Amino acid sequence: MGKLPLLLAAGSRWLMLEELSKGGPFSVTELSERAGIGVSAGSKHLIRLAKAGVVVSGKGKLYTLAPGVLGEGREVRMGMCTLDFGNAGHPSTP
Repeated sequence: MGKLPLLLAAGSRWLMLEELSKGGPFSVTELSERAGIGVSAGSKHLIRLAKAGVVVSGKGKLYTLAPGVLGEGREVRMGMCTLDFGNAGHPSTP
């Protein structure tokens, strides 16, 4: 399994990935505020996600999901794991 469980262990990273799945790009400040954490902590989380190849930062330190990471709907593909934010916060309907 490697480092994936450690990467996903922080709830703040989940919230940041959910925001990024909605579009972007977003600044460190925007993502940190939406995750309810300080900018310094947010920056550290984004650096870890970038090292794992999940996010990229472009011009002006704006972050987006890395190419190929966003699947259909709002699925975030992370190798052997896919996070589906398409129905986040909403109950499934049959």
